[in-house]
Amino acid sequence: MNDNDVGGGSDGALTRAEHLLDVHRPREALRAVAAELARDPQNVTALGLAARAELDLKEPRRARELATRAAAAQPHAEYPLRLLALSLHALGRFTDACEAAQAAVANAPNVWQTHYTLAYVSAGTPGMDSVAREAARRAVELAPLEAETHAVMGQVAVEQGDQTTAENALREALRLNPNLAMARNDLGRLHLLRKDHFGAAGHFAHAAADDVRMDVAQHNIDAALAMAVGRVVFWVCVAVFILGRFAVKDESDGAVGFGYAMLAVLVALVIWQAVLIVPAARGGLGTYLRMLPHRDRLMTATVGLLVLGMTALMVMCVVPPDSRLWPLMVGVPAVLGSRLLLELRARELQKAEGG
Repeated sequence: MNDNDVGGGSDGALTRAEHLLDVHRPREALRAVAAELARDPQNVTALGLAARAELDLKEPRRARELATRAAAAQPHAEYPLRLLALSLHALGRFTDACEAAQAAVANAPNVWQTHYTLAYVSAGTPGMDSVAREAARRAVELAPLEAETHAVMGQVAVEQGDQTTAENALREALRLNPNLAMARNDLGRLHLLRKDHFGAAGHFAHAAADDVRMDVAQHNIDAALAMAVGRVVFWVCVAVFILGRFAVKDESDGAVGFGYAMLAVLVALVIWQAVLIVPAARGGLGTYLRMLPHRDRLMTATVGLLVLGMTALMVMCVVPPDSRLWPLMVGVPAVLGSRLLLELRARELQKAEGG
């Protein structure tokens, strides 16, 4: 969302602050507006710039206070109300955020940014599906060449499970602006709905690279990879439970056959994951995966144990039945250990998501 319409009357310091915000330097922007706010605490332009800076700094409480002051000083303006809506949304006060955004729309019904903000804050809010869809539609209608309007339509559609509309809108947003992190992140969420975890992680990696401030994209990469690893662990456990227990019965004539059947399942799992991960790894996900041992040691250990377990189980499948116990004793604990570490990683992600 490009909030460059901060109102007239800006002196040199305020103009500089706006430029600093455009290049993602919010702390310097705050310093630039401090003198103006000290001189005139009700300067709506300065309050708006300061609120934007606080939002960029992940300080929604301060942003809300500044936006509230700006809205009180200029009650018929739409911009302070948009900032207030975004601040309330960041605080988790979704109903209040929707009310502020609706007030902004009432003040400026022909400004696309007001409808964009209403769609953004109402997406996923219980009971606001029709409001979100109509706001997104109106934003696109007013500004069809703005990538952000199509992106918010895609976001609303993802929240409502409308995958066709979501993909069309997000693809159009990325056609207009290939570096729009918001659209790329929501395209990743769409791939998650389709159970394409590696494809989703690839889009999240692109989003994180396009906007380093987008913490949610980084979190989503971790979550998508955890889901992908969890899927492999699940199927390995199923294979061991169904086929493995027969493959270790050396007195059984079918032990060799069960061993090869289990080997076929494990090899199929490896091929399946390779087919999914190679296209994603050619993009932004490849860089992330190369950094994984330095960035996420718990997930690295999880993958390492899973690889060890699958390798041991494959060895078990090809050795004579009377020699299969030792590979099994390595493989099963390794797979179960990877499952335990994966659960710990999932709890970390849940804690991070909860703030």
